[in-house]
Amino acid sequence: MAIISTEAVTSLVTSDKEQLSLRQRMARLKRVFVFRHLSDRHCKQLAKSCHSIMKHCGEDVVVEGEFGSKFFVIKSGEFLVKKEGRPIRTLGKGDYFGERGLLYNEARTATVTCTSEDAELLTFDKTVFIQSLEEKMLKYLDDRIRLQNTDVTLEDLQMDGVMGVGNFGVVKRVVHKSTGTKYALKCIGRAAT
Repeated sequence: MAIISTEAVTSLVTSDKEQLSLRQRMARLKRVFVFRHLSDRHCKQLAKSCHSIMKHCGEDVVVEGEFGSKFFVIKSGEFLVKKEGRPIRTLGKGDYFGERGLLYNEARTATVTCTSEDAELLTFDKTVFIQSLEEKMLKYLDDRIRLQNTDVTLEDLQMDGVMGVGNFGVVKRVVHKSTGTKYALKCIGRAAT
């Protein structure tokens, strides 16, 4: 006859719940674009390290100009991204932000504010985030950040060819002179007045 203590049963149940929770977090992370190709080992490492935080309507998650050490994935709710006080996009479930500050050690380039009644975010510390991402995903994030650069001017671009011609204009392929980032630039002619 075996005797099992209450502590042993509690430990087993807690361990099972923790494993289930870990598997659920891993599954949730795999649904986020930036994490979908992570190895199970890296995904597990991230899932173990993430923390959940709640935000309420009007609360800022990050503030433009401040330095941060966290990456965020939206689990639920909606958030407004503002640059210099102007709204530039809305983010929702599965979206993420904060990668630029972590990759480049820069101040936050925008303020992100909760716009739903309640919202939940998963947060990741810089060290674990960087260690968990494979080289191709870091390159993807770098390319994504470059494409979102709002400081690009026409003088920064060099013509690289024509992609297409339509009834309302021409789409040109251009390259940023210093970064090499490629863009499609739509050129629309002015109507005769």
